[in-house]
Amino acid sequence: TERQVQLPSGNWYDFYTGALVGNGETITVTAAELKNRIPLFVKDGALIPMLSESVNQVKMAIGHPLEVRWYGSRAGTGELYEDDGSSFDYEQGAYQKRRFSVKMDENGEVGFTTVVVGSSSVQMFGPVKEFKIMTQGQ
Repeated sequence: TERQVQLPSGNWYDFYTGALVGNGETITVTAAELKNRIPLFVKDGALIPMLSESVNQVKMAIGHPLEVRWYGSRAGTGELYEDDGSSFDYEQGAYQKRRFSVKMDENGEVGFTTVVVGSSSVQMFGPVKEFKIMTQGQ
């Protein structure tokens, strides 16, 4: 029901809420405060691509739109690897990577971009449906 978690240096955020949980310290987390979910923490600047809704099987994920979550206030970049989800064609180079980037300008405006890199025109997921800033006001 309770455990100690040692966070490395840098700001760390709760995956579920976006709340700042610590920086280079040991914190105590409880099942009650996490609503019985697994403790999951995200480093400042992280971009997390995920399906916009849960699916029960791979076939249902094909073409499904994405949600990209950004944590903290630092600029960040991440990549999403995609193949066709049903064959071994990736072994012959049939895959694509999408690169997600976020940065803040001098006025505090957030810029989010996504580009395809290393493409062989195989795409598993649909477009980014939502870009979600998880730590507004922090």
